[in-house]
Amino acid sequence: MEKAIRGWHEVRGASKEELEDAKAEVYRKYGDIIRLPHPTSKNHKPMSPEKRAAQFAPFAALTGYGDEIDEAGRLTDEKKIPGEDAEGEIDQCLAWMREKLRRKEAVRARIVYYVPDGRKAGGKYYTETVTVKRIDDYNGEILSDAGKRIRIKDISDISAFPF
Repeated sequence: MEKAIRGWHEVRGASKEELEDAKAEVYRKYGDIIRLPHPTSKNHKPMSPEKRAAQFAPFAALTGYGDEIDEAGRLTDEKKIPGEDAEGEIDQCLAWMREKLRRKEAVRARIVYYVPDGRKAGGKYYTETVTVKRIDDYNGEILSDAGKRIRIKDISDISAFPF
């Protein structure tokens, strides 16, 4: 133990005697108050750590920097362009769904689609199973009975089945 303490003092550049002298100086200056209990108010409850931290928030030099770091670290996917085969399968499935909907038959579809990110390049792929209410060719969207709108041009995979 003594060896570790001696080594620690040597790293700091002070000998054990110098530290003892410094300790004696501290006790000479502050000895009358050093062992007093921490003062507490009789009128006010202690402040929570969150409120104490909030007092110093206006002094943060880089306000918003943490949010920028989080945003930069958020991962997005690149949109993959489907090949001709995949486009053909999507078109066939949409045609089958249009026919079923024209006959007033209920159709469910499992759709993998891409949603572009509003804040940075890229986006995210989602997979959902929806009950198709209508295919809006004018706006290029599939509308579900729950009000969900999925852009046809963002679909990367789709499989439909009667229900």
